[in-house]
Amino acid sequence: MNLSNLKKKIKELREKIRYHSYKYYTVDSPELSDFEFDNLMMELKKIEQDNPDLITSDSPTQIVGHLPLNIFKKVSHDFKMDSLQDVFSYDKIYEFDKHVREVVDNPTYIIEPKIDGLSVSIKYRRGQYYFAATRGDGFIGEDVTLNLATIKNLPKKIHSSLVDINVRGEVFISEESFIDLNKDMADIGKPIFKNKRNAAAGSLRQKDPNITKHRNLSVCIFNLQNDIENIINHHSSLNFLKSMGFLVSSYFMIGDDISKSIKIIEDIYKDRINYPFDIDGVVIKVDSFESRKDLGETSKFPKWAVAYKYPPEEKTTKLLDIELNVGRTGTITPTAIFDSIDLGGSIVRRAVLHNQDFIDFHMINIGDLLVIRKAGEIIPEIVRNINKNDNKDIYKIPMICPECGYTCIKEDIFIKCVNEFCKGVFKKSLVHFVSRDGMNISGFGEGIIDKLVSLDLVKDLSDIYYLTDDQFLSIPSIEEKSCFNIRQSIEKSKTQDLYRFIFSLGIIHIGLNASKIICKKFKNLDMFHTIKKEDIIKIDGIGDIIAKSFVDYFSCQKNIDMINRIKLSGVNFIHQKEDVVGLFTGVSFVVTGKLLGYTRKEIFEIIESFGGEYKTTISSKTNYLLTEDTTGSKLEKAKKLGVVIINESQFNDIINNKNK
Repeated sequence: MNLSNLKKKIKELREKIRYHSYKYYTVDSPELSDFEFDNLMMELKKIEQDNPDLITSDSPTQIVGHLPLNIFKKVSHDFKMDSLQDVFSYDKIYEFDKHVREVVDNPTYIIEPKIDGLSVSIKYRRGQYYFAATRGDGFIGEDVTLNLATIKNLPKKIHSSLVDINVRGEVFISEESFIDLNKDMADIGKPIFKNKRNAAAGSLRQKDPNITKHRNLSVCIFNLQNDIENIINHHSSLNFLKSMGFLVSSYFMIGDDISKSIKIIEDIYKDRINYPFDIDGVVIKVDSFESRKDLGETSKFPKWAVAYKYPPEEKTTKLLDIELNVGRTGTITPTAIFDSIDLGGSIVRRAVLHNQDFIDFHMINIGDLLVIRKAGEIIPEIVRNINKNDNKDIYKIPMICPECGYTCIKEDIFIKCVNEFCKGVFKKSLVHFVSRDGMNISGFGEGIIDKLVSLDLVKDLSDIYYLTDDQFLSIPSIEEKSCFNIRQSIEKSKTQDLYRFIFSLGIIHIGLNASKIICKKFKNLDMFHTIKKEDIIKIDGIGDIIAKSFVDYFSCQKNIDMINRIKLSGVNFIHQKEDVVGLFTGVSFVVTGKLLGYTRKEIFEIIESFGGEYKTTISSKTNYLLTEDTTGSKLEKAKKLGVVIINESQFNDIINNKNK
């Protein structure tokens, strides 16, 4: 590979790793399995090892974790919170042992399950719980002192006269608490957590500690961070921590023969479902603290420990059926229905087949044996088709809408229903209307929506505000208490800001941000019927496509009649949202290209939280173009207009007050 292609490959790998690192460490929403992520990291490491001149200080191989979100106060750690070097084969474990023995004679190892939770640093001062922080990037984390204090199994006082004791642990949620939490989330109409790690991380990082308190989290302590007299090795430090009242892993084992660790790794894997926490591997540590000092560390990893990571679990199952679902825009999405399998402690029966191209590539048909795993250890996905061969029949998505029977069309790689009266499309429009970012009407699950539409109780969006108690109670699954709660939520939705109502209508191309920008200019919905396309295009950040879509929607008499009926029910049609005053007050951003560490929604929320505005088009009024690209039409236009161009690293410096 020539130098140019090598640099391009390194850039691509770094961008992918930064993005997925952000998804895992910062927003607790991984998209790749640990195995897939670690393969990317290993590929980058190998290239950098072979080409050391191309290593940069900001490479993911030189950085621990990811910078935290700007939700909690940033704090520096007293002791660096290292990550561990991951290995994926037994040969690498033997290689680790060989390097250790080059420095240490007859080393003793501690072998522990690797808890899959959220890593925290905790400080005690004169025996009293004093402070706690998340890991962050290893040097700077988030202050979660109040939230962690709500965890019942964390001692608030320990029997120690030492001035400071620093420990490191992993916050997790038990299976029982996880089930109860998801039941509570479903009962109030909120999305359930996909796995226990995300539930623990999301619960600990709540702005309100009272919410954390009721999530019933636990913490397991696995490390004593500071030196204490007479504690000379890791296993004695764990016994010390246990005597102080901490929950420590009771599954650690001691051995001096590295070959024995292989059997222990396999035994732990077989018994993993019996642990009170999820595990994603095994940690092997040199026991002696003196030996650890002799071994030292790299800029990122200690040389005295490695983490053996289990590969993602894969299981084979039979495809029983293919279910077709109609989306809000009419797109038909096929879903595989297969014999239920247990993946990572949860029962899986479904996986998305995406589109006809995906089905054709895997040569899928009903009756095939499919290999399934969890993408990012969360979402079930099809890995391969065992029955794949060139002579078999392949399932074809019918060109008939499964909801209304209307003839569909092929649009790019998707099949779509274009019947404007399709009940399937309307049901999804209702789901969007009542969603959290829309009118936020809790209790309106898809099951209830399906029954309301099937019984012709709701024929357009306005009907929601005219439903009676008798109509609700005519649905078998709704009791008086549920009816009361839904009615209360409907009434509460009437006070939502105008921009949420506009977004909830599901106008094509009109997202949440465009809704906010338009409503900030035209603050009363009564004005919308007379607005012309050229009036909207004048708004900074609104382009021709959005303007046309907006005007077309409010030019349709059917839509006007529906909106007027909603207005008569008492829904707020005024933009009331107060502008945030902050670092970005009066500052507008345009973002282009693929971001490394943020989704578009996340970057917009951060900009808005500082009082700024996010636009979609470059103009002379734009203050900043945020991009990682080196070419592109927006970049060229920004240069011509003198707009300041920054990358994500510079943006992070600004919001963290490193660059004012």
